[in-house]
Amino acid sequence: MSGRKLTSAIQHLLIQVQQLTTKLTKQSVLWLFRSLMRLGKYPRLSKAGFILPTTVLLLLVLLLTVGSIGYRTYTRTVQTIGERQQRVIYNAATPTLDRAKAKIEYLFDARRDPRFPSGIPSENWLLGMMLNDGLPIGTTTVPLHPDTVATYDPYTLPGETRVNMSPPPDVRPDNAWRYRADTDGDGTLDATVAYSIIYKMPTDPANPAAALRNTSDAALPGRASRLEVRHGPLSNTGQQDPACASATAAAATSDGVGRGWLPSGSGSDTSKLRKNFQVDVYVQPDAANRPVAALEFHQDRTVEQGNKWGAWFRND
Repeated sequence: MSGRKLTSAIQHLLIQVQQLTTKLTKQSVLWLFRSLMRLGKYPRLSKAGFILPTTVLLLLVLLLTVGSIGYRTYTRTVQTIGERQQRVIYNAATPTLDRAKAKIEYLFDARRDPRFPSGIPSENWLLGMMLNDGLPIGTTTVPLHPDTVATYDPYTLPGETRVNMSPPPDVRPDNAWRYRADTDGDGTLDATVAYSIIYKMPTDPANPAAALRNTSDAALPGRASRLEVRHGPLSNTGQQDPACASATAAAATSDGVGRGWLPSGSGSDTSKLRKNFQVDVYVQPDAANRPVAALEFHQDRTVEQGNKWGAWFRND
């Protein structure tokens, strides 16, 4: 018998025991009260003894105690089973983060992906590199990877399939993938793991700077539907600084170099730009009534833009 069937059988048995205990307890208490009331009419019988009523009360207390212990044991067993299943699903989701981190490392490695520019890549250029479909994004069109063939995508690992997360009528696959996984180690694929890599900065034509700082519950659903990150780089210590806000506005309204990158939070360090990469993982088991798992991972990437106030000489 499988674990789910055994758990269901135990649950059904304990429910029947609880119902029987409640029914017997109610009937026994009513019978005891009726007997005591009848004994009160006959003084002789009322003084005959107290052994039977005491025994009945002890049995009732015993039944209630056993029933409560059994119910407590059942609830604790169900809780333990749920926690174990949740841990199994969580363990299946954790290795997916390594897949996403490997793809981000590949994206920034110019030796493996020669499309990475020598300067600061724009946000749309990075999106086009990872999508690797040769279609335009805004005013940017990224060529296919040199090693790309009819069925090869360097950002799709073996066994993975790209997923379209955008609402209709958009049918273009996004930087999201799914694959089958074996969560319990029995050699059978019993769950579907889906994950996405999102690094598009939130934009608002009216007020781009406020769009990044707005993390309210009303703003996040719309940001998720547009496949935008929930916040800026976590390593920036001064995201509320006016300099950072103005740079955010400039980067959000331009499609050129530096779009989607934010300056470092340190006021004395103006040579570094940062960008947040958000990875979301979701595991859906095939079996019904099984726990699911969702993980979110954030990684900040840094590029150097140089110091515009510096001076270099021929012998430097």
